[in-house]
Amino acid sequence: MLVVLLAACEGCLAANRVQAGSAWNTKGEAQSGFVVGTETAFALPSSSPARKPPSFLFRSSLDFLQGPERSTVAQGNGVTFVTRPGVLRTYATLGVQYFLERTRGRTRGGFTSPFGEIGVRLRRLHDDTFVSVGLSGWLMVPRWAPEGEAGVDAFVLLRLGIGWEHAGEWRFRRRPAD
Repeated sequence: MLVVLLAACEGCLAANRVQAGSAWNTKGEAQSGFVVGTETAFALPSSSPARKPPSFLFRSSLDFLQGPERSTVAQGNGVTFVTRPGVLRTYATLGVQYFLERTRGRTRGGFTSPFGEIGVRLRRLHDDTFVSVGLSGWLMVPRWAPEGEAGVDAFVLLRLGIGWEHAGEWRFRRRPAD
C-alpha cells in the first residue's frame, strides 16, 4: 500500500516522529516494559487541496516493546485525523499492526491486530518541530500462539515524542487535461 501511495503523490510527506514511553499489559498491575518507535505520515490526496494542510494522514510506524518477559516488534499502518494547524493540535489514529513477539523463550506472531492512539502535539512557532504526548492501545491477536499460552494481549502505552512537520509540501500529481 505504501508503494501505491508514494506513486500517487509527489512531495506528500507530512510529518516524522520518534517516540519513547511506557507500556502496561492490561492483565498485570506492574509496568510491562518500555516502548520506542518511529513513524512517518503521508498526506492523503483526497483530503489535501493544494497549499492547505491535510486533515487525514496515512501513518506507518515501527515500534519496539521491551519488557522483562517479552520483546515485541510491531509494524502498524493506519489513518490519522489531525486538527487544523495551530500551536496545539490534537490527533486520533486507527489502524492495524503486524507483530512478532518473543515471550519466555517462545516466539509467536500476529496477523492483523487493531491499534488506536489519541494525543496532542505542541508546535514551536518559529519552525515546524513539535513535541507530542500520545495514549495508545494495542490489541495483540496472534495468528498462532505457543501451546498453553493465552492468545490475546492488550496493552496501554503512554509515549512522548518529538518530530517535525513538512509544511508547504502538499502537492499531488495531476493528470494533464485532455
